[in-house]
Amino acid sequence: SVYVEESLSEDLIPSSLDTKSIEELIALDEFDELEFKSTMKFNRRSKLPDKIMLEEVITTISGFMNSRKGGILLVGYDEDLDEVNGIDEDYPYVGKRQNWDGWRNMLMSSFSEHCEKDLESFFNPTKSKYLGKTIAKIIVKHSDTPVFYDNAFYVRSHGKTQLLAGSSVNNYINRMWPKLK
Repeated sequence: SVYVEESLSEDLIPSSLDTKSIEELIALDEFDELEFKSTMKFNRRSKLPDKIMLEEVITTISGFMNSRKGGILLVGYDEDLDEVNGIDEDYPYVGKRQNWDGWRNMLMSSFSEHCEKDLESFFNPTKSKYLGKTIAKIIVKHSDTPVFYDNAFYVRSHGKTQLLAGSSVNNYINRMWPKLK
């Protein structure tokens, strides 16, 4: 059973984070309300496109949506290497429009495909330039209903996105959305 820390705050997004610059966010360690991903499509270690990268981005977004405060996902920073790499490496793999619009469209359409279409209003990807690289900053709000990724339920706990299973899912949903009972 995964322990999920509960917060009683009514904030929809972590207000102390949403106004921070890319530089300020990168200076922080990952925690329940902040996550870093190096890319969305291109695996920097294998040097090949990798669908697992996109899955990790979408499950992180759904995990934030299932958390009381939501969170911020930065894509384009490799925390393990402490390297700002940007999302430009993804552009050749996002479809016809190999730019920010294509990247954003792939994110939104992939989210719609794997989660519920009407939930896109709970997150907003924006781009920023930092050290000459394009960084995607995705501010994610808490959802007013549970969000499933292909029938799997993810939450943020202890600084990472975790899959809940079995009775843990029902228990979590009953605590987080008591009006849905």
